[in-house]
Amino acid sequence: MTDNDELARLLREARDEDAAVADLEGCLQRLHRARDAKSALATLPAEQLRTALQMRRADLGSGPA
Repeated sequence: MTDNDELARLLREARDEDAAVADLEGCLQRLHRARDAKSALATLPAEQLRTALQMRRADLGSGPA
């Protein structure tokens, strides 16, 4: 048999499963959105792609170095 501290730890870890699943589902949604965006960007005409790259470059330049 385990002691009370061990029992409490086991209960916390078992209860954490739902939160872990929710985090994983959120990550999968982000991954799908990122892949969809990449697919859409790959179909842009050259001029729009250049504009998108300039926007990205500007965003990167405005952040910390």
